[in-house]
This record gives sequence, structure tokens and C-alpha cells, in this order.
Amino acid sequence: MHGKIQMNDPSIEHKAPPGYVIRPATLDEVEDLTRLWFMSFNSSHDFWKITTPEDKVTTQWFNDVWAMGIRAGPEIIATWVVEDLNQGGKAVGFSRWHVPQLDRSQEIPFPPFLKEWDPELVDAFWGGMACSIHWMSEFGGVDPACQRSGILTALLIWGCDEADAAGLENYLDATPQGRRIYLKFGFEDREPLPMLERPDSYGTFKLTAQVRLPKPFLACDANKW
Repeated sequence: MHGKIQMNDPSIEHKAPPGYVIRPATLDEVEDLTRLWFMSFNSSHDFWKITTPEDKVTTQWFNDVWAMGIRAGPEIIATWVVEDLNQGGKAVGFSRWHVPQLDRSQEIPFPPFLKEWDPELVDAFWGGMACSIHWMSEFGGVDPACQRSGILTALLIWGCDEADAAGLENYLDATPQGRRIYLKFGFEDREPLPMLERPDSYGTFKLTAQVRLPKPFLACDANKW
């Protein structure tokens, strides 16, 4: 595949926890992914209510984000959804990964940022990406009712295995809650991401840029994790 690193190795599969199925997301599910984003983040800190407010235009923006990624195809964007078999296949989790490009391209399919958003927060939160060839966890979320069920772990292990198989670094931006989890999987803190203070709204908020160096990968190594 010219210009791209092969993403799908048949030996690399999601190890879904019992009662769940992980599969590629479809265009029919973009509203579910947006619902999961708001459920996962906007109730956790007022920063998210200001940065990604649950209003009509932001909801449509996120719907467009997921749709553009799915249409781009899994060689560029890998979008996964988690079904709860005990709830009739309800979507309860998702992840979206930027697949590395040999030309170091960072041209991720994204709609324009909204004029209704705070431009300073847009620049601080959405701006800047590393230029090295790497895997990156862009987005993800889990229904609060299904957290601590192993969903996040399963989604994360898949991305780590893909990066390890390719011998590449794995990047993400960690919230204070997620940071503790990612450290257990070999991610290392690189630098705090300066989020603007807003004393009259969300106060202060901290994100941390993390990188996981590649580790030896054996597809048959069931005890790796």
C-alpha cells in the first residue's frame, strides 16, 4: 500500500470483555459516537462544557467529524464502536485512531472549527501535532454506566499492539483521570498542554501529552498484558 503503513494485521484483534463486541463503526452510528463523547466528558469537568458544549452546532460538528473519518477509510482513520450484548447491541464505547502515514501527513479529515467556539480555547485544545510517524489515539469515550468493565483497556490494547507491530510510537493527550490508566500501559508524560485559565467558567484544567515507545510485539503473546 503505497505511502501508508499497513494497519490491519490479522493477528491483531480487539480482546473485548465478556458481553461486549468491538467492531468498525458505520455512518449510521455517528450520532451514537457524539452521544458517547458528551456522556464521557461533559459531565466530568466544566472545561468540556465550554470547549465542546452540548448544543446543536457542536453536536453536528462531532457528527461530521466521525462521518468524515469513516468515509476516509481505515487506512487513514480507524473508528471502532463497542456494543453491549446485554443491552441489545447498544453502543456503549468507541475509539478513533489516526493511522500513521509514511509521508508524515497530518491531514486528518476535519470540518472547520466553529465560529461559536472560543478561538483561544480552539487553538489551545485542537492545535499542534507531532510530525514524526506515529499512531495516535484521537478520540474515545465510554458510557459512564459501563466504565470499569474493561472497555477502555480493550480499545487501548489494540492501538498499542498495532503501534508495537509497526515499531512506532503511540501518542495521546491525557486527562487527569485517564493519565493514571495510560501510565499503566507504558505511556510516559512528555509535557503539560497549556489550557487557558477561565476563572469565571471552568477555572483551570490540565491535559498531558503522553508518548508510548514501541515494545517487542509477538502476535501469539497472550500474556503481554
